[in-house]
Amino acid sequence: TQELQDIVLRGSSEISALRGDVAELMAKEKRAESALASLKSRLQDCLKGFDRDRYKSTDARLEIEALAEEVLIFERLGYHLGVPGAQFISGVAALLQGRSQTALDLFKGYLDIAGESEGNRGHACYLAGMICYNFRHFKQALHFYESAFRYSQPDNPDWQSKIYIAELLSFMREPQADVERAFAEVQEALSRCDETREMRTLIATLELKLGNCYVETFLGPKEANPAVNNSKAIQHYKEARKACPSLGPESLLPVIIDYSLAQALICANAI
Repeated sequence: TQELQDIVLRGSSEISALRGDVAELMAKEKRAESALASLKSRLQDCLKGFDRDRYKSTDARLEIEALAEEVLIFERLGYHLGVPGAQFISGVAALLQGRSQTALDLFKGYLDIAGESEGNRGHACYLAGMICYNFRHFKQALHFYESAFRYSQPDNPDWQSKIYIAELLSFMREPQADVERAFAEVQEALSRCDETREMRTLIATLELKLGNCYVETFLGPKEANPAVNNSKAIQHYKEARKACPSLGPESLLPVIIDYSLAQALICANAI
């Protein structure tokens, strides 16, 4: 009898300890659910307010990188967020950190699972196109920029992507008439828009990209450019500088225009 009583007491003690462990686990799970709900809410807010022109600013960068870290933690713990945009934010964070190939893979993964109504599909295509452009994978870049333009709103076309498409036609050595026609289409559309800071930035970008189609390079290209005309390039770069509005210290556009103009002047021996 005494032995049975001891067994019952030990069993009761173990059951009590197990109850305590279960209660602690349930409390932790509730805290995890609360944290997960908070992350989803903040993630949705970030996705809705994502700005392709300002995501590199300090505040936006810190928010995106912090969200991406939280997403990674929950994924490693086995929690499924159920938010396709989580992969997009992770891609943007990787891009900000200079991990371009990882960012490209994440953007491709996001595009595979995101529905047609996902608001950031166009942004993902644009950023993926930018990575391929920098990798000199021009055909892939062209595909992504065409998709980005297609996903843009009819009342707010993505002219930035259209400008890149025109420049890529030149890099791919398409007939010069086709290149000039592609630029002229965007130029005509922008001329019908009200003059705003955004429109002036687009015009400056267009002139910069047009200059890139004619400028000579310091090193010989893999495939010669039959359209090289440094005088024409200088003219377009000067027009770009004239059109470029004050964009603040975080924008590289004025710096790129100045660098490109300097290159064209040196190549033309026209300093």
